[in-house]
Amino acid sequence: SYNIDFLTGIPIELLLLPGIQFSQCCEPILTKQKAAKTPQELMRSRFSAYAVNNFQYVIDTYALEVRKQHNIK
Repeated sequence: SYNIDFLTGIPIELLLLPGIQFSQCCEPILTKQKAAKTPQELMRSRFSAYAVNNFQYVIDTYALEVRKQHNIK
């Protein structure tokens, strides 16, 4: 079964790099089983968070300065 991007209706697996499954790429980062090691992994995980409606992850990964500026906890 696929995880569907709620914005586009496209399976998330098709939005990732070819040959990489959501469960191998971004899901462990979104579930905090591992941290993003590169800016590319972070941005891919943030995109995936939008796609699976996990906005808290997006907020949690804002830079501290941005969170303070916008009064986000």
